Amino acid sequence: MFANPVHEINSLTSSTGMVQPNGPAGGKSSRCGCRTLFHIKAVFKPQGAQTCHNLVIRDEPVVYDVAAKRLTCQGKSAALELKDGKITLEILVDRMSIEIYANGGRVYMRSELIYRINRIR
Repeated sequence: MFANPVHEINSLTSSTGMVQPNGPAGGKSSRCGCRTLFHIKAVFKPQGAQTCHNLVIRDEPVVYDVAAKRLTCQGKSAALELKDGKITLEILVDRMSIEIYANGGRVYMRSELIYRINRIR
């Protein structure tokens, strides 16, 4: 049994866009003009890298450790094997959470976003 977003989620998409990574030599992160809610589909091919951590969602990195075969986001971690030399991620982000579906739903992770409110004194 695998966990996947409901099919109807695709009908909620009003616009699409693609962000290409700059690659290891670029050393820069890619940003998109995302609003509050978004649906991300990503494929990572480690090809000799120790970790894949080019995806940062609201200042929270999504990291895949190749050697440990672990996916991590916001302090939560899950075992995840490469499938055909890559990992696929489908990520739903709303105002308060990040939901990650990895490798066709073989791994599901949900993280609550914690916003810090600074008091004005």
